[in-house]
Amino acid sequence: GLHNLIETLKILRKEKIIVILSGVNSETEKEFADTNIYDLVSKDLICDNFNDSLKLAKELL
Repeated sequence: GLHNLIETLKILRKEKIIVILSGVNSETEKEFADTNIYDLVSKDLICDNFNDSLKLAKELL
């Protein structure tokens, strides 16, 4: 789960691929804080829902 996500994010970051996460609930957010995942994905790239993440992706293009 979370370990695989972190390893994948590390690979994508090296490749300079921007990752937007969607649907992250408060429990998952706490786990993110505990694992320092915010060093790999900026908090402003984490959205509450898919529509917000899609809008953000369009803005970043």
